[in-house]
Amino acid sequence: MSKGTLIYLNRFAENLQRKLGEDIAQKVLEGSEAFTETTKLAKVVVLMNAALAWLEDQVDKEQLSDFLHICGVRCAESNLKGALAARARLRAAPSIEAFIDAEIADSVSAFSRIEREGVEVTQSALMGYKECKFLIHWSKT
Repeated sequence: MSKGTLIYLNRFAENLQRKLGEDIAQKVLEGSEAFTETTKLAKVVVLMNAALAWLEDQVDKEQLSDFLHICGVRCAESNLKGALAARARLRAAPSIEAFIDAEIADSVSAFSRIEREGVEVTQSALMGYKECKFLIHWSKT
Protein backbone atom coordinates (compact mmCIF):
# COMPACT_ATOMS: atom_id res chain seq x y z
CA MET A 1 0.00 0.00 0.00
CA SER A 2 1.19 3.50 -0.65
CA LYS A 3 2.12 6.26 1.75
CA GLY A 4 -0.99 8.07 0.48
CA THR A 5 -3.18 5.18 1.64
CA LEU A 6 -1.68 5.42 5.12
CA ILE A 7 -2.43 9.15 5.14
CA TYR A 8 -6.00 8.37 4.05
CA LEU A 9 -6.41 5.88 6.93
CA ASN A 10 -5.02 8.38 9.43
CA ARG A 11 -7.45 11.05 8.24
CA PHE A 12 -10.32 8.58 8.41
CA ALA A 13 -9.30 7.76 12.01
CA GLU A 14 -9.09 11.45 12.92
CA ASN A 15 -12.57 12.05 11.47
CA LEU A 16 -13.93 9.10 13.44
CA GLN A 17 -12.41 10.37 16.69
CA ARG A 18 -13.65 13.93 16.18
CA LYS A 19 -17.16 13.15 15.03
CA LEU A 20 -18.04 9.82 16.68
CA GLY A 21 -15.62 9.58 19.60
CA GLU A 22 -12.54 7.64 20.61
CA ASP A 23 -14.40 4.46 21.63
CA ILE A 24 -16.09 4.05 18.25
CA ALA A 25 -12.86 4.90 16.41
CA GLN A 26 -11.00 2.15 18.29
CA LYS A 27 -13.71 -0.44 17.58
CA VAL A 28 -13.97 0.47 13.91
CA LEU A 29 -10.24 0.56 13.21
CA GLU A 30 -9.18 -2.41 15.32
CA GLY A 31 -6.25 -4.07 13.58
CA SER A 32 -5.31 -1.10 11.41
CA GLU A 33 -2.57 0.01 13.79
CA ALA A 34 -0.42 -2.81 12.38
CA PHE A 35 -0.71 -1.52 8.81
CA THR A 36 2.46 -0.26 7.12
CA GLU A 37 3.45 0.64 3.58
CA THR A 38 4.09 -3.08 2.97
CA THR A 39 0.53 -4.10 3.92
CA LYS A 40 -1.40 -5.46 0.95
CA LEU A 41 -4.06 -3.08 -0.27
CA ALA A 42 -6.64 -5.89 -0.21
CA LYS A 43 -6.36 -5.95 3.60
CA VAL A 44 -7.08 -2.23 3.74
CA VAL A 45 -10.12 -2.62 1.47
CA VAL A 46 -11.47 -5.44 3.66
CA LEU A 47 -10.94 -3.35 6.81
CA MET A 48 -12.63 -0.27 5.31
CA ASN A 49 -15.62 -2.23 4.06
CA ALA A 50 -16.01 -3.92 7.47
CA ALA A 51 -15.59 -0.57 9.23
CA LEU A 52 -18.28 1.09 7.16
CA ALA A 53 -20.64 -1.88 7.56
CA TRP A 54 -20.13 -1.75 11.36
CA LEU A 55 -20.82 1.98 11.40
CA GLU A 56 -23.96 1.49 9.33
CA ASP A 57 -25.24 -1.11 11.82
CA GLN A 58 -24.17 0.56 15.07
CA VAL A 59 -24.33 4.33 14.57
CA ASP A 60 -27.41 6.53 14.40
CA LYS A 61 -28.29 7.38 10.76
CA GLU A 62 -27.98 11.12 11.33
CA GLN A 63 -24.55 10.73 12.97
CA LEU A 64 -23.41 8.43 10.16
CA SER A 65 -24.66 10.87 7.55
CA ASP A 66 -22.79 13.75 9.22
CA PHE A 67 -19.63 11.65 9.45
CA LEU A 68 -19.80 10.57 5.80
CA HIS A 69 -20.43 14.17 4.76
CA ILE A 70 -17.23 15.25 6.51
CA CYS A 71 -15.34 12.39 4.85
CA GLY A 72 -16.72 13.42 1.47
CA VAL A 73 -15.75 17.06 1.91
CA ARG A 74 -12.22 16.12 2.98
CA CYS A 75 -11.94 13.64 0.09
CA ALA A 76 -12.97 16.34 -2.39
CA GLU A 77 -10.49 18.81 -0.90
CA SER A 78 -7.63 16.34 -1.04
CA ASN A 79 -8.41 15.36 -4.64
CA LEU A 80 -8.60 18.88 -6.06
CA LYS A 81 -5.31 18.50 -7.96
CA GLY A 82 -6.61 15.33 -9.59
CA ALA A 83 -9.83 17.06 -10.64
CA LEU A 84 -7.90 19.98 -12.12
CA ALA A 85 -5.62 17.56 -13.99
CA ALA A 86 -8.68 15.76 -15.36
CA ARG A 87 -10.14 19.06 -16.55
CA ALA A 88 -6.86 19.77 -18.37
CA ARG A 89 -7.04 16.33 -20.02
CA LEU A 90 -10.62 17.06 -21.08
CA ARG A 91 -9.60 20.36 -22.66
CA ALA A 92 -6.82 18.58 -24.58
CA ALA A 93 -9.05 15.70 -25.76
CA PRO A 94 -10.42 15.81 -29.32
CA SER A 95 -13.95 15.11 -28.05
CA ILE A 96 -15.87 14.37 -24.87
CA GLU A 97 -16.24 10.74 -25.99
CA ALA A 98 -12.48 10.39 -26.51
CA PHE A 99 -11.90 11.90 -23.06
CA ILE A 100 -14.37 9.52 -21.39
CA ASP A 101 -12.94 6.48 -23.20
CA ALA A 102 -9.40 7.42 -22.12
CA GLU A 103 -10.51 8.03 -18.51
CA ILE A 104 -12.29 4.67 -18.37
CA ALA A 105 -9.26 2.88 -19.81
CA ASP A 106 -6.96 4.42 -17.19
CA SER A 107 -9.34 4.51 -14.22
CA VAL A 108 -8.67 1.37 -12.19
CA SER A 109 -6.66 2.45 -9.18
CA ALA A 110 -6.47 1.54 -5.54
CA PHE A 111 -9.25 3.95 -4.76
CA SER A 112 -11.66 4.26 -7.66
CA ARG A 113 -12.68 3.39 -11.16
CA ILE A 114 -14.76 5.14 -13.79
CA GLU A 115 -17.53 3.19 -15.47
CA ARG A 116 -20.04 3.84 -18.22
CA GLU A 117 -23.60 2.89 -17.26
CA GLY A 118 -25.70 3.58 -20.32
CA VAL A 119 -25.30 7.30 -20.93
CA GLU A 120 -24.19 8.01 -17.34
CA VAL A 121 -20.53 8.00 -16.38
CA THR A 122 -19.82 7.43 -12.70
CA GLN A 123 -16.76 7.30 -10.52
CA SER A 124 -17.05 4.58 -7.90
CA ALA A 125 -15.05 4.44 -4.71
CA LEU A 126 -13.58 0.98 -4.21
CA MET A 127 -12.42 1.60 -0.65
CA GLY A 128 -15.25 3.85 0.40
CA TYR A 129 -18.90 3.67 1.23
CA LYS A 130 -20.97 1.46 -1.08
CA GLU A 131 -23.20 4.37 -2.11
CA CYS A 132 -20.26 6.68 -2.89
CA LYS A 133 -20.79 7.49 -6.56
CA PHE A 134 -20.25 10.86 -8.14
CA LEU A 135 -21.24 12.02 -11.61
CA ILE A 136 -18.41 13.63 -13.52
CA HIS A 137 -19.24 17.28 -14.16
CA TRP A 138 -16.10 18.59 -15.82
CA SER A 139 -16.82 21.19 -18.46
CA LYS A 140 -14.64 22.61 -21.19
CA THR A 141 -15.01 26.10 -19.71
